[in-house]
Amino acid sequence: MFALTHCAACAEPLAHNAPRCVRCRTRYCNASCQHDHWRRGHMYNHFHPGRMSINWTDGIASCLDEMGRHEEALPLVRVVYDEARRVLSQREFSRASTAMDDYALNYALSLAMVLRKCGRYSESKPFLSEQVQHSLRVLGPDHVTILRLRCEHAQAIAYTSYVVVGGG
Repeated sequence: MFALTHCAACAEPLAHNAPRCVRCRTRYCNASCQHDHWRRGHMYNHFHPGRMSINWTDGIASCLDEMGRHEEALPLVRVVYDEARRVLSQREFSRASTAMDDYALNYALSLAMVLRKCGRYSESKPFLSEQVQHSLRVLGPDHVTILRLRCEHAQAIAYTSYVVVGGG
């Protein structure tokens, strides 16, 4: 969510002259982070001709979200998530399906976070439940993405309970 000022791999603040991907100009704090991000799925941005438009859409959605304009970001995040699922369902990159699943699940996480920020807890709760089950099958219980999805799911449950019981 800090596309312009933070490393795409580790989210650390960036120096002004931070290294960039030569193709799309994504920024990193060092070469190690750039290689790690490439292996975790960034490479797929450069293998599919339609991916760059999705990257721009994701970037715009991230900017809107950072500015607190969550309702405006939501339809864009949905488009990016749907495209990631479409690409994943085609299994264009079968040699690294786990990396692609992780890639798509990160978009699911982004969608869930924006849903929460929009106050749509009842919508995010079943969505996250489905994503947690899928990621457990694909990535295993200790993967960082599953842990983040579980955290979002717990928050959705807590907020839904709070609102239903009459807290707000």
